[in-house]
Amino acid sequence: MMYFYSLIQDIKFSVRRGTLWNNDELEYVAEVRRLLKQGIIDSKGAYWWTSPHPTVYLARMKGYIRISGKRFKFNKGENITFQCRMAREQRNFKTPLLIGKFGTTNKSMLCGEMKSAMKGM
Repeated sequence: MMYFYSLIQDIKFSVRRGTLWNNDELEYVAEVRRLLKQGIIDSKGAYWWTSPHPTVYLARMKGYIRISGKRFKFNKGENITFQCRMAREQRNFKTPLLIGKFGTTNKSMLCGEMKSAMKGM
């Protein structure tokens, strides 16, 4: 139960940085819903290892996700998941999206535990 409260705090202050969700993050959610409804992706039954621990999706066929007017293509068999602002900044990504072949891990980390986390909020 303690992790749950830590996760809620982490999402509010580290993932969202004390603000509301950004438009591109909301677009990601809308696009995932569209792709699920169309049967293009399925939940893989796994989650990403850093908070907010989003679902990992498996592409059943090739397709695209449109965020901020740009199309991000994926191929059948690739994995798709959400990336928080801090993870994007560390990798210099412009969108809240990660596409590729992911490995497995037993690790789990809150966004606020990352090296570049904003401390003291």
